Amino acid sequence: MTATNESWRARARLSDGEATSPWAVSDPVSIGIDIVRHRFEAGADLVSVPIEPSDPSRISIFGNNPVRSWTADGYIEPETILCGRGYWVKFETPKDVAIAGRLAGDIYTVAAPSTGWQALGNPFNEPLAWSAIEFPSNVYYGWLYNKATHGYKLLSNSPTTTNEIPAWAGFWVSLPVAGDVTMSRQTTTAAQAAPSLEPQSDSDWRIGLTASVSGAADTDNFIGVLEGRGVAVPNPPVAAGRFVDLAVTGENGQMNALDIRGQAESRMVWNVVVSTNAADSRVTVSWPDLSGVPQEYSLVLTDEETGQSCYMRTTGGYSFTTGADGASRHLVIEAVRNDGGALAVSGVTTSQAGEGVTITYTLSAPASVDVEVLNIAGRTVRNLRRDAVTAAGADTVVWNLTSEHGSRVPQGMYLCRVTARTEDGQSVSVMRPVQVNR
Repeated sequence: MTATNESWRARARLSDGEATSPWAVSDPVSIGIDIVRHRFEAGADLVSVPIEPSDPSRISIFGNNPVRSWTADGYIEPETILCGRGYWVKFETPKDVAIAGRLAGDIYTVAAPSTGWQALGNPFNEPLAWSAIEFPSNVYYGWLYNKATHGYKLLSNSPTTTNEIPAWAGFWVSLPVAGDVTMSRQTTTAAQAAPSLEPQSDSDWRIGLTASVSGAADTDNFIGVLEGRGVAVPNPPVAAGRFVDLAVTGENGQMNALDIRGQAESRMVWNVVVSTNAADSRVTVSWPDLSGVPQEYSLVLTDEETGQSCYMRTTGGYSFTTGADGASRHLVIEAVRNDGGALAVSGVTTSQAGEGVTITYTLSAPASVDVEVLNIAGRTVRNLRRDAVTAAGADTVVWNLTSEHGSRVPQGMYLCRVTARTEDGQSVSVMRPVQVNR
């Protein structure tokens, strides 16, 4: 007489043959119903529900908290919440949820009707191993949201990455082929082994890049060289709420979190985009460890908006400030193999034309350059360049005949000093006279 998901009550009344009591009704008894409970802390989170809800309506599960699900066309507000899917939920305050329904069996299948990014979820009330997920084609990497940093952690079978999805957690995957995704409590098929991201020879190297802003960080980003086994891992959709995101533009225009080349070249360039919705904030891009990069490579980061450059080996990080609407900043990272020759500054000349003096010089190798104008007593009149990372070859600087305070300098004899420094500690300084005529 009963069926799963039905709710039944018993009722009874008494009679002594003359009078009859009112009906007494029991508490409801649910047939085949399980209940799962969880406490969510305040803030945005990428979540799943480890049960097939008896009442799957968004309101019954998450109340009035904003909920978004991902489709091929972008984010929408879902009417129902399904097991095995991932949902962004912004919890205004901590919330305890209790969901009645039917627990998944040992194997759970979710349909992925389209290619591209899919927000999936752990269907079990226990951790799900990445190796226990079977995709319609090889998928080596996914992304797990880290609520503590408002960023993502790389998912794979590699021992150096995260390799399981906690209960109640959603995750991202990018599918090259549409089809069914099967998740198991235990690994039932041969795990799809991810290509190793670890250097395995002297010619292999990688750099970890982190973008951070107050309250958010994007940590699992890598560039470098792995000979014969380059890796490009797509960058996941930006996180909900406050975020900072670092991505590398690939050759096909795809935005990657990992862009590791399969062959070393004498000059390699990575185009990096750092985006955030944090207003009026300081964003820092850092590279904690460059010890694996061969010493013959110079590493230079350049901000395309400001033109500012820095040697990555000697700075450790680069910062910029966002505006009222956040920022999207384009940075270029260049790795250039040096020829090992000694640094030299040659061809330094100065010539006045009207209200300006043109200073030219030639570098034998890339270097950080200072160009200063001094008076005859050796005191600084004007800093024209300070720690400007400059490529090998000829370069030109123009002095407009004003001091550091903006006032016009009197005519007379001055000195121009060009100082160049390389990453490996070489330093060269050349002085030339400058005649100013009025």
